[in-house]
This record gives sequence, structure tokens and C-alpha cells, in this order.
Amino acid sequence: MRYSTSKLACIAMAYEVDESWAARGIRAASFDPGLMPATGLACNYPNIVQRIYAVAAPLIARLPGANSVKISAENLAWLATSPEAEPLMGCYVAARKPRKSSPLSYSP
Repeated sequence: MRYSTSKLACIAMAYEVDESWAARGIRAASFDPGLMPATGLACNYPNIVQRIYAVAAPLIARLPGANSVKISAENLAWLATSPEAEPLMGCYVAARKPRKSSPLSYSP
């Protein structure tokens, strides 16, 4: 619950920053790294869940839409530094494309 709430707050904040500061040249976007099973996501879970996750993670990594840490890092670096990413400012971005975010994220 805390993770999803904090993610929602970050997305809403990026929209607000972009809307409030774009005229001054300060832009913002939200970045969705995608499903990344090799990040240690389960490190704080109970031991049995960690063991299950250790077996499942390599299988999950093969699913469509799953990303390696390297791919997600490259996409984030591109979003932050590439002039080609400028049209994505003010957006929720996944895999270098704009995506719809939660309806709640659009509420000021």
C-alpha cells in the first residue's frame, strides 16, 4: 500500500511541477521502469517468499513487458537527457512512450 501511494504521489507531483514551472523552462515527467524482477524487490519479504521469488524471478524476466535493470536505466537516462524526449515532458512515460496513469494521478 505504501509503495503504490508513494508512486501515485510522485506521478501527481511530476504533473504539477511540469504544469507550474514549464513556462520557466523547468520540465518534469514520470517514469515507469516496467516490471524488473532482478532488483531485489523481495528483500524485505518473509524468507519463504524470498525463496519463491528467487525461483520465479528468472521466469518473470522472460515475460513480455519485463525489463532488465540495464534497459530501464537506459530508458530513464534517455528521458532525462535526450532532446528527442522533450515532447514527453509532462507525461507518464513507459518504454519511451507516453502512457495513461491512474485517474487519481491527474487530480490536483
